[in-house]
Amino acid sequence: MRVLALLLTLPLTGCYAMTLDEFDSVARWDDPLQEPTEVDWLANPKQYSWYSVFINGDPEPYEEENPSGFARECLDDLIDYVGDDISRMAQVARRLLWVAEKDPNAFNRISAVRGMERIIDTLGLSPLDPIAYDREVEARKGLERMAQLRNAHETIEKLLGRADRGSLTASQRDEYLGALRGYTAIPVPRADWRRKLIRTTWTVFVVETDPDVKSAAHDALRRSVYFAVCNGLRSALVPVDEDDFPSVRIEALFAYRRLGGIEAIPFVLGMMARPKFGARENRFDADPGVRRALVRLCAQLKYEHAVRGTPRPLEFLYETAVDEAEEGDIRRVALEGLARCLYEKRGERRISLELEWADEWWKKYISERK
Repeated sequence: MRVLALLLTLPLTGCYAMTLDEFDSVARWDDPLQEPTEVDWLANPKQYSWYSVFINGDPEPYEEENPSGFARECLDDLIDYVGDDISRMAQVARRLLWVAEKDPNAFNRISAVRGMERIIDTLGLSPLDPIAYDREVEARKGLERMAQLRNAHETIEKLLGRADRGSLTASQRDEYLGALRGYTAIPVPRADWRRKLIRTTWTVFVVETDPDVKSAAHDALRRSVYFAVCNGLRSALVPVDEDDFPSVRIEALFAYRRLGGIEAIPFVLGMMARPKFGARENRFDADPGVRRALVRLCAQLKYEHAVRGTPRPLEFLYETAVDEAEEGDIRRVALEGLARCLYEKRGERRISLELEWADEWWKKYISERK
């Protein structure tokens, strides 16, 4: 039975390694430790024959009509091969995050979002935990955090490059443990540093043999992956710069819903909201398709969930319903959703396409909140 189990696992193990090699080839990721600065898919990437997993065959260059699509297929397959292996998870997470940030192809970004969702689900952690996200801090504290990161990084690089790789002194072990703790204590605001943290903690985890250091590296790697994919998912939903990927934002929105359940809706609404005054466009999203998806999610909430968060989904529904600049179908869904939420609380069904009742409710609601 043990021999049979080994034979069954060999193809899966080999498929992962070969697919990773194929992705790195099409992505021009020539150095596994150094990611490319931009996405430029190779037209003739290395590919393995289907039987290579059994005979350890070498890859051959093959002309691809759609290199971007081939890269996407590799990403999808890699996610299937990861399982709960934290080492594989880290390798794949770096590539997903790189694609999600840099690839101009929306389909590839959607694949990356789905991959990040799978990783969060496999980790068994919640994307709704505020501790997973970098927070805006004053400039001085931000500089101090980056200085702490660089110091920890230099310490780890020094220890990885030590002459005697076979052993650690007690002081070196303590230095290692302290650097790993500081390295992943809190999330970092820069996407490139999130991927760097994964790369470095992964290197320590696979290279070092000291039990204490390996255990600390495992925990640090798990935290760095978790922090990075949560922030990557948030960046897909609420990009720092203006982009033209509404389909990616919708995918990220529903990824949060699938991962976090009903509680995710007030959470993402708070992330998407911009200040009410001074906004050049709709303060939740410039694209009506994204707003329509958000309205439909909020309209499904029971009253107890519709009054959580800031802004409350109930307030968002009213704000959308009375927004004359909004599209008519979105306003109607918002108004009906608001009526349904209030009916559950008041026991009075008043679904109407007229706004008078909503305005009356809003005045009373605001006076009671003061």
